[in-house]
Amino acid sequence: VCGEAAYASFRADATQLKDAASALKCKTTEVASKVTELQANAKKAGKAEGPKLDTAALFGKKETLNGIEAILAIVPEASSESLRMAVEDLKAKLGSGVVVLGSQQGEKATLVAGTSADKTQTHAANTVLGEACKAINGRGGGRPELAMGGGEGDVHVALAAARSYLQA
Repeated sequence: VCGEAAYASFRADATQLKDAASALKCKTTEVASKVTELQANAKKAGKAEGPKLDTAALFGKKETLNGIEAILAIVPEASSESLRMAVEDLKAKLGSGVVVLGSQQGEKATLVAGTSADKTQTHAANTVLGEACKAINGRGGGRPELAMGGGEGDVHVALAAARSYLQA
């Protein structure tokens, strides 16, 4: 583009930039940094909130494995943050026991495990999660009370490994 067409294109771009600056309440030279800041804030807000999972339905899947109250469940297409929040909520409702939630998104399995304080000596969340992740050639880590991980494999296989570990 050259000549009069180039000048018209430049004017249109300048008008769009001024409109964007006006909407963002900043100078035209600050538009890019303002957009980056807004994107970062939106990402943080999305992580902090996360969709709330139906923990009442998940609590209904409670079972006793080798004398330990446990909830092992698959939550379709849930984010790791949603799983973490649900595990924390379920641990509180359970009182004493172990919770392992998993989600499958394509080939990737995401897992979150939580253990009540009284069970961390015998069934630490990071150990339970490690067994589940090993089954799907994945990795994970965390604390004895809460651990997160995943791998490239079937979440059903991972939860079956966690169940086997808890039954042993």
